[in-house]
Amino acid sequence: MPEEQIQEPQPLEQNANPPQTIDISLDKKQKKSKKWLWMLLAAILILILIGVGFWVWLAKPFSKTEPSRTATKPSTSTTKPSENKGVRTNYACENNLNIWILDVTTKGKIQITKDGSADNYYHSPNFVDSDSVTYLKCFSSKCEVWLADLTGSQFATSQLKKLNKVVTAYDVDSSLKTVVYMSLVESTGEIGIANLASGSADKKVTYDLGESFGRGGFQDDSFYIKLSPDGQKFLVVDTALITDSKAKIIIWDINGNKLDELTGKITMPVWLDNKTIIYRDIEDGILNYDLATKRSSSLSSEKDWTGLTISPNGKKLMHNKGLKMGEGSISANSGVFIFDLTAKTDSLVGDYLYFPSWVNDQYVVSEKLKKCAGEQDCESGSFVNDNKFVVTNLSNNTNYEIAK
Repeated sequence: MPEEQIQEPQPLEQNANPPQTIDISLDKKQKKSKKWLWMLLAAILILILIGVGFWVWLAKPFSKTEPSRTATKPSTSTTKPSENKGVRTNYACENNLNIWILDVTTKGKIQITKDGSADNYYHSPNFVDSDSVTYLKCFSSKCEVWLADLTGSQFATSQLKKLNKVVTAYDVDSSLKTVVYMSLVESTGEIGIANLASGSADKKVTYDLGESFGRGGFQDDSFYIKLSPDGQKFLVVDTALITDSKAKIIIWDINGNKLDELTGKITMPVWLDNKTIIYRDIEDGILNYDLATKRSSSLSSEKDWTGLTISPNGKKLMHNKGLKMGEGSISANSGVFIFDLTAKTDSLVGDYLYFPSWVNDQYVVSEKLKKCAGEQDCESGSFVNDNKFVVTNLSNNTNYEIAK
């Protein structure tokens, strides 16, 4: 028999497949444990990073410093919120029986109405917030209150109220819920109070015009209606002054209850706040009147301030100084000034200007005067309207002119 040979076990080559046996050597077991430990740590780290990222993503919309990316479309309904949508840079004008808007920063113009005529005319534009302006559309026997909502150079118009009578003045509160308007019936003034939200019948109040209405055209004349800032009260001014007559400033609440009445040689009241008005006494100067105490106090002894108007922030009073008007002519130069209500100082905006208006706390618009030069009904040494607006930037004391 051949001799049986016993072969020594040969070591496995590096690439050979090992037999399916369980390796229980201590050295390999320790290496395998470390490998799984590192894999476990890596997995935990990945989970932590994922968790942190998810939390940052979840909390991001609530960050106070993250700007909103959602654009809000301006409202065109009568339920427009009362707050302004931004800094107003627009000035509403009426020219040739139509309404147009001037952007005081870009000098761009937007014409809101185009069909104005003697029988169908538009007037009395009034901004209620930064991009919404109301105005009257009038016919031979009635007027309507309209709203124009601006979005850039685009606009949409809608009718707010049919008044079914010719009105001389009106006002709308900033939330577009209340319209107050004035009309004349012989020697009686009639006030209408309309609640746009409820749709109920208009409330009516009347007052005696006396003989002061109807003169018109003088620097002391005023005839208008104005709601308080909160829309809960309104004043009516009928101060087309006649020598020795007593003018009237009357205040009602929006329910038609008469709250107060001032008489005398007084004119041009403006709301300082919801309980205080500023007005002019042609003999005593500029006065504050407190509705709660029913007492007046002196603000300035100046007697020739006309065209009073309050800045949007309620800190400054703009006015004409030196304006003399009568029977359609202007017999003296007029300057526009701003009186600081805190510092009690008066500063010049510009000469040969009158009828100033605030656009915002930075910009004002005035109408320009020029010396007569042979114009019709022009007297020597007098002034006429130059058919231009002057826009003044109060922050840097610069201005520019723009044709009407």
